[in-house]
Amino acid sequence: MTNEGNLTSVVGRYVKVEVFGEQYEVYFETNANANPNGIPVVCQHTAGNDGRQFRDFLLDEEIAKEFIVFAIDLPRHGKSDPPVNKEFWKEEYKLTRKWFVEYMVQFCKSLNLENPIYMGAAIGGQLGIYLAIEHPEFFRSSIAISPIDISPGFYHEWWDHPQVNGSDAGYAITYGLCGSLTSERQKHLNAWYNSQIAPGVINGDLYFYSIEHDLRGEKLPQIDTDECILYMISGEYDYTALPDKVKAYSERIPGSKFVEMKGLGHYPMIENYKKFKEYLEVVLNDIVKEYSHG
Repeated sequence: MTNEGNLTSVVGRYVKVEVFGEQYEVYFETNANANPNGIPVVCQHTAGNDGRQFRDFLLDEEIAKEFIVFAIDLPRHGKSDPPVNKEFWKEEYKLTRKWFVEYMVQFCKSLNLENPIYMGAAIGGQLGIYLAIEHPEFFRSSIAISPIDISPGFYHEWWDHPQVNGSDAGYAITYGLCGSLTSERQKHLNAWYNSQIAPGVINGDLYFYSIEHDLRGEKLPQIDTDECILYMISGEYDYTALPDKVKAYSERIPGSKFVEMKGLGHYPMIENYKKFKEYLEVVLNDIVKEYSHG
């Protein structure tokens, strides 16, 4: 018999998702105490990590009054396995834009989510721009954390080199991307999550991030920000997506809205949730207001 008083409001489940004929059983967590009529918010973690980055967001009772949160473990990450209907061990994992976009849409459709808000960081931030480009009619808003028009140099053979400990490398890089308002515990916790990734996965994530992704100059298509409200958010200490760079990127997309987070870095949702929420609440309230008026 369980002691209900010791249970949190976070519940984990699996959902079947098919992407281009590949079948997945995707693990996600949601805030079970959420308003059943709340607006869905789908959250995508950073490269090499998993949905635990959004734990504080899931536990937030104020958020639950208006939003149903879905924090996903991308396939091959956390508790989401590789595809169940193919010999995945015989191929090199490379995350592609085409697959990533389709996967996110199919995940939402598998749960019958209607006009969800999308929020993602790093690889998830880059994805947020593509979702706004390709599916503005499906997502009521896209919140892109740490997006940048091009991010070269991260896809590298040393991630999987026999003389390099990939877990230690990921730990150190993750730790160093946090801001001044991040406690030592949160720095180490996020880095610890990142260090648990399977071999070849973080470099596979970074194939999309560093090789496929390029929206410089004329490569950036027109985005209908009236249909899909686009936010581009950058932490003051995020050297992969410095605020001035993200702001300039945002200015190339008419109607997009730029937000700089003081004292935060690449992983604001886990670095210092209280501070992150100060910025996020303004964004979410604005989305609700704009969408209701639309």
